[in-house]
Amino acid sequence: MNFFTFIYAQNTANEVANATYIARTDSTISEGIILPAGGQLTQPVNVNGAWNIRSFTTLGLPFGILKSNINLNLGLNYVRSPGLINNQSNVSNTFSTNTGFVIGSNISEKVDFTIAYTANYNIVENSIQPVLNDNYFFQTTQLKLNWIFSKGLVFRSDISHQSYSGLNEEFNQGFFLWNMSVGKKILTKQRGEVRMDIFDMLNQNNSISRTTSETYVEDVINQTIRQYFMISFTYNIRNFKKA
Repeated sequence: MNFFTFIYAQNTANEVANATYIARTDSTISEGIILPAGGQLTQPVNVNGAWNIRSFTTLGLPFGILKSNINLNLGLNYVRSPGLINNQSNVSNTFSTNTGFVIGSNISEKVDFTIAYTANYNIVENSIQPVLNDNYFFQTTQLKLNWIFSKGLVFRSDISHQSYSGLNEEFNQGFFLWNMSVGKKILTKQRGEVRMDIFDMLNQNNSISRTTSETYVEDVINQTIRQYFMISFTYNIRNFKKA
């Protein structure tokens, strides 16, 4: 059994934060420059009271059913970010927790698999901007398999499912990312390998992220590389002398 705990805490006595002015009506901020109603002007200021606390705990145990090892993980995080909005002090508090497990195989040199699950839950609270308070959740499930079978043939498969909820409606979705390859070990002592990879077999790959601040919440979907094929050759150089 292996047990590990990590705790990190940082208090910043003087941190650069944002001072934001939100115009309620069309406002002139300098000669010839007008800030329309709803517009924002942001500039850096020095403030006190920023905190960043992170903790992570893992417990490793043998998992006899699958002749494997299992690691149980738990993390708790807290970020306190002060700032100014229309000359009023605003504090943004972000609480997040993540938990999950990883099962790693220990069956044989020819079979290697990993099963993993991670869940993240986030709570955002603002002292004078309650409209930006938010809760959101995302999770990832993953299965990896490497299998060396008859005459140096190698099969690899990596499939994961990602799911998001609590975001804007069009971002609350789930998708699969499945990569697979088939290879053949060749040459002396099977040091070479010819392999064909298929990336994103289901053509569903996505990249979704959320950014929160004291003045806005932003959800983004980034363009990613979708399905493609690749043929490669790998040669391993080994030169280990016996003791």
